[in-house]
Amino acid sequence: MGTQMTKVVMASIIPGRDYTILESVDENGNRTFRTASALDVRNDIMNCINQISNIGEQKVRERFIKETKTTGENGEEITTKEIKIEELSKFLKEELASRGASQEAIDAVSITLDANGEPAMYIPPVAQNSLEWIQSIVTSMINKNVIDINTPGAAFIQRSAWAMEGATTVQNEEDLPASIYEGRELQMINEEGSMDCVLSIDFFDDIIPDDVVRDDEGHIVYEMDDQGQYLYTTTTDENGSEIRKRVPKKRKKSFEDAKQWLIENGIISGRKKNGEWSNATANVVGSRIPTQAQSSIHALRCVDVLPVVRDTIVLPKEFTKITGADFDIDKLFLSRFYYDVKNGKANTSFKEGSHEYYANRLLSDYIALLKDSKSENE
Repeated sequence: MGTQMTKVVMASIIPGRDYTILESVDENGNRTFRTASALDVRNDIMNCINQISNIGEQKVRERFIKETKTTGENGEEITTKEIKIEELSKFLKEELASRGASQEAIDAVSITLDANGEPAMYIPPVAQNSLEWIQSIVTSMINKNVIDINTPGAAFIQRSAWAMEGATTVQNEEDLPASIYEGRELQMINEEGSMDCVLSIDFFDDIIPDDVVRDDEGHIVYEMDDQGQYLYTTTTDENGSEIRKRVPKKRKKSFEDAKQWLIENGIISGRKKNGEWSNATANVVGSRIPTQAQSSIHALRCVDVLPVVRDTIVLPKEFTKITGADFDIDKLFLSRFYYDVKNGKANTSFKEGSHEYYANRLLSDYIALLKDSKSENE
């Protein structure tokens, strides 16, 4: 999520107003809300951004900086910091190789031993022809971890809603359902104040769990190696005792099963197995580039998913008028909650102090402000 998005969202905060904000969704789909004043929301947004930045900085420090503590002559604690040269070399080699650098440039950052027998780069970075390139790579890595606000998401291409409403049929796509959103019209502003959208199912690929393979008698099938021996995972319990478990064989869910899982977990709207219709709540923020006003940012509620196509989003017809989209590969940048999936159940609760906790809390603040009907009217 970019800084311009934060500026636009915070500009919609109205002093003296209270906001209802989604706190979390547990594994049973129960939603917890909190009420916060305009001042509290503003402070919470800035605190979340600061905490995410601090977590990113600590991550960079732990990876690339080695701290050694010693005691001085007067008993004072002295901390010495030095670059983990081998880790930096590994990082630069991977980045340079991914950017098509020459073998000479990659070899230059490889590790050798200096005159004292200590690990060092073959050519010090300051003496390399690709110094500016290396500086750019390191700066980009720091910005990504410390400055950028990272959430699950991607840039999705907007697809026209024309000819997709009602009981339409698409030929030669066996998995495509006969209608999208049961033929209902996508709402620009639905009953909760967010906007309806339909996403290609790959948007949720990272959280949809695989199915455990079972034989004809319903028994779990386990993974085996080339010699026909079972594969195991090894963990330790709270007492330090080793626990070995067989690795069950898994396969990806079918489109229909994956869609039903998203519905049952309240991530998208749809009809549950018991026949009841379930409305999800907004869990995505979509923004267009350039982000110039609140009309460029929307809280989105996913009401259906598309198979086959990838990186595709369908929005209400009114959205085209508001943003001036002309379907020449118009893109919407999407950010959504982190989900913790355990035993086939999804929830948005994470340990306080983690990146996921603050990212979800920040997104909840944004969504609450974007859904505020009074802000939209004013």
